[in-house]
Amino acid sequence: MSDTKTTILNVLVATACLALAATSIASYRNDLASRATTNAFVRDFELNLRRPAVATTVALTPRFDVSADVLADTTLRDALLSVNLSEAEPAVRSSWIKAMSRMDDQFLAAESLALQAIAARPGWPYHQSLLGQLVYLRASRSFDPALTTHIEQWRIPLRQAATDAGSDITLWQSLALGYLQTWPGMSTGDRQDSPPVFRRAFAAPEFVKALFAAAIQLLGIRDAVSILPDEPKPLWEAFQQIVQSGDVDSAWLVHQRWDIAEWKERSDDLTEIELHGKRGDVDDARDLCQAWTAQHSIWSYDSPAAHRQVSRLLEMWPAGRQGSWDRDGRADVLRYLIDKRQKYASGPSLERTLDALDGVPSATRAQIMLMAGNASSARSIANASDDLGSLAWTPYLLSAARDARKRGDPVEAQRLLALISPAAAGECDTREADGDINFARSNKEGRLLIRLPAMAAGDAQSVCVPSSGGMISLQILGDHPQVVDWEVNGARRGSCLIGAHRLVEFSDWLRGGYALISSHALP
Repeated sequence: MSDTKTTILNVLVATACLALAATSIASYRNDLASRATTNAFVRDFELNLRRPAVATTVALTPRFDVSADVLADTTLRDALLSVNLSEAEPAVRSSWIKAMSRMDDQFLAAESLALQAIAARPGWPYHQSLLGQLVYLRASRSFDPALTTHIEQWRIPLRQAATDAGSDITLWQSLALGYLQTWPGMSTGDRQDSPPVFRRAFAAPEFVKALFAAAIQLLGIRDAVSILPDEPKPLWEAFQQIVQSGDVDSAWLVHQRWDIAEWKERSDDLTEIELHGKRGDVDDARDLCQAWTAQHSIWSYDSPAAHRQVSRLLEMWPAGRQGSWDRDGRADVLRYLIDKRQKYASGPSLERTLDALDGVPSATRAQIMLMAGNASSARSIANASDDLGSLAWTPYLLSAARDARKRGDPVEAQRLLALISPAAAGECDTREADGDINFARSNKEGRLLIRLPAMAAGDAQSVCVPSSGGMISLQILGDHPQVVDWEVNGARRGSCLIGAHRLVEFSDWLRGGYALISSHALP
């Protein structure tokens, strides 16, 4: 590079540095000038006495607009939260009494600071949010008609803040709360803006829990249900509130929406796990698997699709983190699959999961190894056990006997059946296994319809289904309209509405062996 070009470049760099320095100095001076207003606020409303921690925070904030936000938030808390003055010093008590008589002045000063903060940093949504909350609360405290006649004064900043913040649902909740509190006085035109606002706010189940009953009172059950988002947790919270109110028909509609939303979220979350696994984000994939079991009950569904879904989760779960049989989410998955739901589970994923769990009982470990197709390891575990033949080993011995029969070794099958505890000899699964192994039953028997006695919500009854499976006919009775879940061996097979006729009758296919069928009213 020539000397001339070097000189020109140096001049340009120096000019840019000077321009940046000048801008920084101007910004610093403007910030100092603006801080005079926050310092005056602290002094005028005696925050050094009433809220010394706030006064210290304001002095240490890096920017004026941050200080303004702190003081706006403090004003809201002064108006909304009670203060215990029983042990306060006389000067502090006197300052608080004086402050309560000047709340309107404090609100106006805080609103002025919020406006200056917006001008200083327009893109920060929380300035707008605080301004909207201040305007709303000041008008609400004084019963100012402008709260509803000039709704735009608080709605516009709150709506702008919520829109700009995007994923921060609390800002939508502030706006929705304003709508609910002013709903009776709002015009029809102002109300038209509310559905998308409510839908965003009610995406939080805790907001549904706190305010959905109020929404029902103000909007009516039909409109209140229509503003619920199609997300499982808020829908479930709303369902519980509605069914407890006695409107079972509306509750059933929400329950059906919950069922669809819950299944979709389970599937979407599995897709997210798969995406991270393909990217090689092993730690993220593992955390997402653990979160899946925490957020979705394994036992909420019992169908071939659910069995595939749970098996897929186990298959995608990365190794590398040891867990406990008593507490780890993977243990619950194994408990679910081991009860004749393992058709879609892969052997390697079962073995990998078993190796990652401490404290698995030997009988369970042997049964899972057999499920995984590793019969030799299962036999080794069984042979090393001191309590082989106890009741705990019955499920393994039955499975191992069936496995031996499939391999063409009826002698080994009979030997394993002989090891079963005499206390379990008359149990359903034992009888079915013995019949299956000795060809005592015809597969045609599995097509018989098994009619069960009618049961009320809260009842349970057991049935011994032929080894090849069977169709059951079930009646559920109710003495009043209610929503009922029915389960097989602890997993939900379906839900139904018991309406005015107080009876629901349906049929379903069950796997062979013992089945405990139970039902219970929701919630």
